Amino acid sequence: MNNNQTAIKIRGRSITIAVDGLTELEIGALADQVEKKMAAIEEKTATADTSKLAVMAALEFAAEL
Repeated sequence: MNNNQTAIKIRGRSITIAVDGLTELEIGALADQVEKKMAAIEEKTATADTSKLAVMAALEFAAEL
């Protein structure tokens, strides 16, 4: 089990997380992708609600799988 905590920032909110099997660098890269996806959706939809943006981003990532 990975107990290394990694601090990330998404949409101005700081979050400390640990993900088994991922390095701090990999977690940071994923956080950057989430940040960019949410910013793009916000620009397209004029939605500022971060909860809605997070759900829409999750759905877009899922559709890409």
